[in-house]
Amino acid sequence: MDTPARGDGRATVGGPGRGWGQVGAASGLLFAVLAVVGLLQGAPPGRDDPDPVISAFYADAANRGRVVVALYLPSLAGAFFLGFLGHLCRRLRRAEGEAGSLAVVALAGGVGFVTLFLAGSSASAAAAASMTFGNVPQPSAELARILPQLGALLLLLPGLFAAIVLVVATSLLALRTGVLPRWLAWAGFVAAVILLAGPLFLPLLVLPLWVAVVSVVLLQRAGAAPPAEGSVPSG
Repeated sequence: MDTPARGDGRATVGGPGRGWGQVGAASGLLFAVLAVVGLLQGAPPGRDDPDPVISAFYADAANRGRVVVALYLPSLAGAFFLGFLGHLCRRLRRAEGEAGSLAVVALAGGVGFVTLFLAGSSASAAAAASMTFGNVPQPSAELARILPQLGALLLLLPGLFAAIVLVVATSLLALRTGVLPRWLAWAGFVAAVILLAGPLFLPLLVLPLWVAVVSVVLLQRAGAAPPAEGSVPSG
């Protein structure tokens, strides 16, 4: 049986608040898995492919279907990321207090990242999705070449910089309040530096890894009350 909420409106350990906290924290793990699978699937033909190869790719209904199905992975990953972000920022805000602003900065960075992540994924699949669902004529090879590049640009530049804002703001708050372990805060700063090289692709995988580790820590702490407002970590 769930434990009733306390008089101040917060659920006690074992109550509904703990269950929703576990769902929010676990959402980060699901995002990480889906994001990595989606990234490793690769993009449609692009910059280095000749026009005949690109035209032949989009003329094949099976290829278009594969691209459309692949779009569902980042879309679902984005939904799970929002669940993770909401839970994380709730804990950050409670630890920081109403007067602070880093939790808001972290939230803005996370929303900016997921928006550009979804926009980039949509741009990469736009040609195939338009032909599949909109019954539009096959786009020119030049347009089909540009769209995946636009998708990659949205993710690898403004998208990753927004993610860096999330990681750095979270790490600063972790050092200040102890809402996350100090080792994870320092690891976050390292991850932020690595993400600056995100356009090289492989460093991009650091973000799902960071989200997964934070999710595991949040799951371990889901039943505990967040640190008091403005608290300072011991040691």
